Amino acid sequence: MFKKERIQLTAILCLIVIACQAQTADKQISDIRENFRVINEDRNLIIGDTINLVGESSERGFLIKIADSKGNLRKMVVNYYGETGQNIEEYYVIDGRLFFYFTKKINYNRPIYYDKKMAAENGDNEVFDIKKSKIEDTRFYFGTDQKLIQMIDKNGAVIRDKKKMSDSEADILQEYRGLKEKKK
Repeated sequence: MFKKERIQLTAILCLIVIACQAQTADKQISDIRENFRVINEDRNLIIGDTINLVGESSERGFLIKIADSKGNLRKMVVNYYGETGQNIEEYYVIDGRLFFYFTKKINYNRPIYYDKKMAAENGDNEVFDIKKSKIEDTRFYFGTDQKLIQMIDKNGAVIRDKKKMSDSEADILQEYRGLKEKKK
């Protein structure tokens, strides 16, 4: 009987630990969303210079750093343009650490230069129309230790694959550090 009771107690303790971890993650996500909202609603933020990101995109790219009145980085917006789409990346920062990363990929229906004449020459009846673009966004939530705690992919699915999360975390943090150091 003692062995059965130990197994039951162990199972109950495991369930409690899992429930506590889920609540902690939910609280962190909630805090991240609140910090995101506060930054985006802050009308006192200072928009820094536009930094050209030459050679990092087929057409062009730029970076804008946004800081609070004390000069603390709060957000970075990166936009990479191409002839068939653009990528917009937003990095959200508190106390120098990344807490949220958002990327939006916009895929145009045709290249930006594809007009009626070009369409006719190619036997096509569709021209570039920004309204026909396909948009995919992906969200990455970072804990206070800068570990990726949640990913939501372009289909709205929560990604739990540890390898994929670890790889994404490393790539995003490396890119964040590089962009943070860029000067005009």
